[in-house]
Amino acid sequence: MTNEEIENLVNITDIVSLVSQYVNLEKQGKNYQGLCPFHNEKTPSFVVSPDKKIFKCFGCGKAGGPIKFIEEIEQVGYKEALHKLADFNGIKLSDTYKKKEDPNKRLYDLMNASKDFYKMYLNKTKEGLNAIKYLEDRGLTKEIIEDFSIGLSPDFGDNLYKMLSEMGFKELDMFDAGLIEKDKNGKIYDLFSNRIMFPIFNEFGNVVAYSARIYKESKDKKDHKYINSRETVIFKKGEVLFNFDKAKLSINKMHRVILHEGQMDVIASNKAGFTEAVCTLGTSLSKAHVDKLSKLTKSVVICYDGDFAGRNASVKAIKLFESYGFDIHLVLLPDGLDPDDYIKKYGIEKYKEYFNNNQIDKDRYLFNVLFFDKNLNDSNVLKALMNDAFELIASFNSMVEEERYLDELSKRINASIDAIKNDYANFKKTYWPAPQKAIVEKEEKKPKPISTKKFNSICEFRIIKYAQRSKVLALQIDEAISNSMDGMSQETQELWTELIYSYYENFETFDEGRFINMISEECMNHYMYLNEELKKDITKYNDDDLELCVEKIKSISRRISNKRLKEIAKNSADITEKSRLTDQIISNRRRKK
Repeated sequence: MTNEEIENLVNITDIVSLVSQYVNLEKQGKNYQGLCPFHNEKTPSFVVSPDKKIFKCFGCGKAGGPIKFIEEIEQVGYKEALHKLADFNGIKLSDTYKKKEDPNKRLYDLMNASKDFYKMYLNKTKEGLNAIKYLEDRGLTKEIIEDFSIGLSPDFGDNLYKMLSEMGFKELDMFDAGLIEKDKNGKIYDLFSNRIMFPIFNEFGNVVAYSARIYKESKDKKDHKYINSRETVIFKKGEVLFNFDKAKLSINKMHRVILHEGQMDVIASNKAGFTEAVCTLGTSLSKAHVDKLSKLTKSVVICYDGDFAGRNASVKAIKLFESYGFDIHLVLLPDGLDPDDYIKKYGIEKYKEYFNNNQIDKDRYLFNVLFFDKNLNDSNVLKALMNDAFELIASFNSMVEEERYLDELSKRINASIDAIKNDYANFKKTYWPAPQKAIVEKEEKKPKPISTKKFNSICEFRIIKYAQRSKVLALQIDEAISNSMDGMSQETQELWTELIYSYYENFETFDEGRFINMISEECMNHYMYLNEELKKDITKYNDDDLELCVEKIKSISRRISNKRLKEIAKNSADITEKSRLTDQIISNRRRKK
């Protein structure tokens, strides 16, 4: 397509009709005016000029022609925006801008056809009437059912398979899309049966999977309330977010995303007007999810269930969003309710009021959850809670915040502020990692003995915690254990390599959020696991302990090395080689002594 053809495409575009698909416009003289779709405003500052074929927001400053508008509103590139504008005008682009055929188009067409079948079965059958009543009893209006393309799968059989076959779709593609299966006799049957079907769309509006919900009481107790499509070529659970295709515009406009646990929560939020809500699909939040959201906003409100699992998931989500620099707030609904249950119990207006007035920052949330389900009359529970609270407060790196939270802690556990401050000072001096001097040779002072069992369980991570104190110390530790890496597990070796040779190659000081963002998901999971293990430990951080950690790593490495040497010597027929290996084992033992 030449520049002249592109210019012609712009000239034939009715920009008012184009923009009106997204914005409610009102005529003001020669121009049209409305609320800007790119930022949240109450007074219209967004103007469209039909004569000049341009839009301009006098609030946020965004401006341009029809192509630029599509780029911004749909979050697509220039070439894709051209195609969308051509589609809007009902014309075909020349070969220069011919769109490449998507290799998965046949699967998208297949899945979209299955969506239409499930919708038809919901709206045109006797069974569908019962399912619609179930949905309406749960507060879903006909508009919501239509908006989310909700459908119904028939009760057992191969109705979907037959319909898709008649439409010319291949059996193999139906298997690949996760729509059909074969029984032990080789008979084909529809995978989903007698369930409410919630289609899952990718960010471009194509159906890629389903979340299917039981709506009748099942005799089989093993039946799960929800089952999601298995992963396929077009559906990766760790990458797709429910409602993301519809929520993109609202996320862009509101400058935030609301994250829920389940589809019904997202739908409930939409009923209440929070159209920027999304959720994950049968999996925990991933780096791919957050990366996708970060392209639209750097602000999130997490609203998970208030039960134990929901609180744990919230804490993990906070860590991940922190690594991407998000502004994080949370809403914790009372009595362990989720948004869907809250709306059913109290109504939409009460939910909106509670959601808007009870958002707390991540620090406040992390502090509050420390006290959930804790028996403060148990001295062991109280000690553990104080240790966790001190660790959290120290991480704020703010004297004002320290003062405020220590004061609140003293009130919550009914202790004097002086006693709390004294214990906190001891905690920071003893446990909290801080910049530390380099490893030095010990003279007359002997290391304090430590339990072998306790030491073995945490020595690997304690080494990493020491390395986080400063780059200088980290490199000195690395030099000390460089020939003894076998003393760490394979997972910790990988974590250590990432810390020393990736992170400290680029940064001078340690930042946990930045570090987590750099490492793989496997490394991050191992790091989180080790972090949890460390909470069980009460050993003091000091120079003596660091020396013991280094020596323990070396000792384990020598033991592994000796075991290997013995095995090689045992299987070697060469007498000279046997003698050399035996000498090496003896030398290792002498070094240990």
